[in-house]
Amino acid sequence: MSRIHSQREASGYANSGASRTKRAFREWFAEGLAPDEDITRNLPLLRARSRDLYMSSPLAAGAIKTITSGVVGSGLMVHPHVDREVLGLSDTQATEWEKNVEREWLAYSESTACDAQRSMNFYQMQRLVFMSALMSGDCFVAMPYIERPNSHYSLKGYLIEGDRICNPTNKYSADLCDLSKDIREGIEIGDYGEAKSYYIAKFHPGDYSGKRAKFNGDDFVKVEAYGASGRHNILHIMDYERPGQRRGVPLLSSVLENLKQIERYDSSELMAAVISSYFTVFLKKNHPADGINTDIPSLNQEIEDIDPSTIRLGQGAITTLPSDTDIEIANPQRPNSLYSAFIETQARMMGAGIDLPYEMLVKHFIASYSASRAAQLEANKAFRIRREMFVGQFIKPFFKEWLLEAICKGRVSAPGALEDPMIFDAYTHINVVGDSVGCLDPTKEVQAAILRINNNLSTIQQEAGELNGMSAEDIASQREKELKMFEFIAKATAKSSDTNSKTENQEENTNKDEDKGDEEQVDNADSNTDK
Repeated sequence: MSRIHSQREASGYANSGASRTKRAFREWFAEGLAPDEDITRNLPLLRARSRDLYMSSPLAAGAIKTITSGVVGSGLMVHPHVDREVLGLSDTQATEWEKNVEREWLAYSESTACDAQRSMNFYQMQRLVFMSALMSGDCFVAMPYIERPNSHYSLKGYLIEGDRICNPTNKYSADLCDLSKDIREGIEIGDYGEAKSYYIAKFHPGDYSGKRAKFNGDDFVKVEAYGASGRHNILHIMDYERPGQRRGVPLLSSVLENLKQIERYDSSELMAAVISSYFTVFLKKNHPADGINTDIPSLNQEIEDIDPSTIRLGQGAITTLPSDTDIEIANPQRPNSLYSAFIETQARMMGAGIDLPYEMLVKHFIASYSASRAAQLEANKAFRIRREMFVGQFIKPFFKEWLLEAICKGRVSAPGALEDPMIFDAYTHINVVGDSVGCLDPTKEVQAAILRINNNLSTIQQEAGELNGMSAEDIASQREKELKMFEFIAKATAKSSDTNSKTENQEENTNKDEDKGDEEQVDNADSNTDK
């Protein structure tokens, strides 16, 4: 029986990934922990290391900036697109309503009136929120109403870095000991894992200036996740990896070790190459009485107090040595011929870990058109996924909150929106358009777009957005203006040509008449002479 039992134990995954006896797994200790244990407990350190690499590693900074540019770009544009059937609007009525709302929205979103700090417009806020979520794991946006002069709307976006959402240490610290409350890393969740409230530090925990030193019992604020009406008080932007996860994970978490080792290796290679490039002449003195050893600095080296016994390498330096002293320098053999291949391999592994093709990560397109296009398409898949997440977590909720204020203030007419949630949702439908993907070969891609449209596989709206980021309506409107302008120019040019032609003809006739008159005068004069 024991033999059969042992055979069963060694069956299935026990012979592969779950083996406890294979040499490869003997020192691999893994434990299935809850999301809060795996993520929340380690988040502060992951966040700090991610930011440190962003500030020191070109690959880390490039990855975050490339993804931010691909997802947000210069800003995601909002175009209202109401549900005509639910609202019972004709196409003309719906189009007019959408134009009016878009006009109001642009006036608000393109100014700093939407920012509580009065420093960014809505599109600049988008970029900062998304980049902060990538770098820190998550970002929070509060939506307070602040009355200010010369501002039609009171709604403001207040950006909160992830560090400030943390467990309270003031009068709210008693909540941490309340077993009926589930609080981790500044977020209290309910029975179904929904956020109930946030604990926000008034100052950044890493701020060691005078403000941080003056922390007192009121250094935290507790904000309910939803108001009494069900509106969002706080928007939480993050990418989910596991059910029950309450805080986000920095983008670089899985590749932190690779990035740090690459940074160290790169610095070592650079230093070795610099040292290898130095040319130093050593003067050996056979008689100690000839004097002390001195350093002669190179031309671009700053002159400073130097220890006479110090032996230094430099750019064109001349250094004397004590008597009976020999110099033996190891040849670093730099630049390293394998450096490029090694860095490329590591960059490919890193790109796979963060869902970004190597070509996009290092901005290096030397392969064929097909290979470069494939890398771009793979990156765009990941960009679309992240964009949908970002639109759903930040842009749509913020637009809905703004539209509600516009309706309440009477600046936008929306009959029934305040009485029926379904009617209000019908008014809040939007299309979000970002920057164009760009073309590696414009001729091929435009021809492909035309084929998709002609075969009913796509729409002009979609193809226009992907090619240049503009809507089909804007393109048609602009082309109409341009054609009218060209028609006017053509007519003006034709009229000018006719006028010039007539003037030339008149001048020619006048010249002919003058010539004819001159000839007649000459003939008369000759006739008189003959007489």
